[in-house]
Amino acid sequence: SAVDDILDTAPHFGEAINYGNLHCFDVQAGITVFIEEAAPGCYQLAAYVKAELEKRGYEKDITVITEW
Repeated sequence: SAVDDILDTAPHFGEAINYGNLHCFDVQAGITVFIEEAAPGCYQLAAYVKAELEKRGYEKDITVITEW
């Protein structure tokens, strides 16, 4: 998926993230993206994914949720 492609190239932020198993496990209409293997509140990762999706032409109203 586009989100997993973005996660594969994400820089390492100083946040609690398991980069070895980081992946998108759901995308819901509207667009809400759920990323697993990153602590809730990984704001830098969420902002990065949102910005990269917008660069690829996805709508601007994107919510990114991280969770274990």
